[in-house]
Amino acid sequence: MSESPIFIHSLFRAGSTYLFSRLRRSDALFCYYESMHELVAWASEDVSRLDMETSAEKMQQLHHPALEADYFDELKKVWPAWQNRLAPGTVYGGYFAETPKAAGQTFFEALAAASPKKPLFSECRTAGRIGALKQGMGGHHAYLWRNPRDQWWSYQIDSYFDAASRVIAHADPLPVPLAKLLNSMDWPHSPESGFSEARDFYDLRPTQFADSYTWFYGLWLFLLDHAMKNADLLINIDSLSRSTEHQDAVVKTLAEWGASGIDLSDAASPAAHYAAEELEVFSAAEARVNEIFVQWGWDTEQLENLHALREAHQPSPEDDTQTQRLATKQRRALLASRVTSVARTETWAGLFDQQVAALAAAQHDAAALHRALEHDRKVLGELKRNAGELASDLTTASRELGLARRYIDDMQASASWRVTAPLRVVAGWVGRLLTGVKRFVPTGGGVGRVALAVSSRFPTLFRQLSRLLEHTPALHQWLVSWLGLSPAGPVKKSDLNPRELSARGKGIYNELARELGMPALQEAAPAQVSEQVSEQ
Repeated sequence: MSESPIFIHSLFRAGSTYLFSRLRRSDALFCYYESMHELVAWASEDVSRLDMETSAEKMQQLHHPALEADYFDELKKVWPAWQNRLAPGTVYGGYFAETPKAAGQTFFEALAAASPKKPLFSECRTAGRIGALKQGMGGHHAYLWRNPRDQWWSYQIDSYFDAASRVIAHADPLPVPLAKLLNSMDWPHSPESGFSEARDFYDLRPTQFADSYTWFYGLWLFLLDHAMKNADLLINIDSLSRSTEHQDAVVKTLAEWGASGIDLSDAASPAAHYAAEELEVFSAAEARVNEIFVQWGWDTEQLENLHALREAHQPSPEDDTQTQRLATKQRRALLASRVTSVARTETWAGLFDQQVAALAAAQHDAAALHRALEHDRKVLGELKRNAGELASDLTTASRELGLARRYIDDMQASASWRVTAPLRVVAGWVGRLLTGVKRFVPTGGGVGRVALAVSSRFPTLFRQLSRLLEHTPALHQWLVSWLGLSPAGPVKKSDLNPRELSARGKGIYNELARELGMPALQEAAPAQVSEQVSEQ
């Protein structure tokens, strides 16, 4: 930075455009106007966006003096020195910044370094960060101000100014007295802090005369106190318009700072004569702000000094002239229109609240349905998984059944199956026979007696069944179990010699041997044995 910069800080509608237009004429200065602007932050990526708010119609609408060059002409000339140097949140979010970095020092230093002459910044959004910028950049700092009542009425020329003042309430940090004042006010607060969103929110929700002036006066009072503590020069536009002494003092100081040859003799700031009902609203709002500020740290001497400064520069408009009567009539019409707008807004707000409540109820129902749907989806998922497992089990069972069928087919086609076919037929007969016997004689003992009788009547059949049981142990075991018999113990070899039997014993032995197909003894009396057996 080749030369220390000059800063002219102010609120909106304090005569900043007029003062800038006169300072811009100096050959020693390179003047930036409202470089700390939301549009500039937006244009930090594309400088062509600066052309949106500089039309002659817009300047005329705001009662700005005609400018010899474009509104942002100096910013365009030094592009791209400030490209991507100003974040949108810095403009209003850093309104009361306490550190140079948060106040936008990097952005201002880039502009100062690119200036071909001594840089001068005329700013309407830096009044709350004078101390931080002075700490970081040095230079000379002036504060341009106006009596609050005329300044507030000047805000009513365009809804932008009222809305922008309310956007300042989103600054971080917001000084404690202003935060407490804001909390005491019953008005809607934008849920969005971005300038465009918040401004649109407040544009659609105008406030009553008293509330609007209360907030404005709180800002006005706090910023004037901040300027008294940090600025090097206080410039009052009311006195600049009416006092040559004040004009001379300002011009002299500016010349000492390097801005020589400045002519402020044509300064003109209108001042209104207010009716009793207007003064009553103004006074009540100011008293409310003073009381809250004292509650939160301000002392009465501090307020008295500010009030004395205000009185020293208070304009004295002509009383009860035709022009003043016409102005009073116009203000009353504007206030009536404001009341209508507020009432309309409250009506729409009521409808909006109803719609919000209906939407909340619908969202609650939708959430309940969503939960039920999620539960059903989980149940359906479980069912699908179970069905998948059953399908897998069915596939496995079908595969095993197929293997069993092939095994049976292979077994039935084998030679062993065909060879044992007669044995299976006999087994079937036996099974049916035993089933029939058991139906009539369910106990094992009775079956035994029947079996003995059958064996005596059909000895050949009995021998065939005996051989079958010898070759089929499983059938033998099942039959023993079914008949309720005790398992046979191990067969012990008898040491009895049949030849040592008596004649009668040998006869009985030979009889049994014939039945069992065994060799008979030669020495016996079969007839006698048979008769004895028959008698028995």
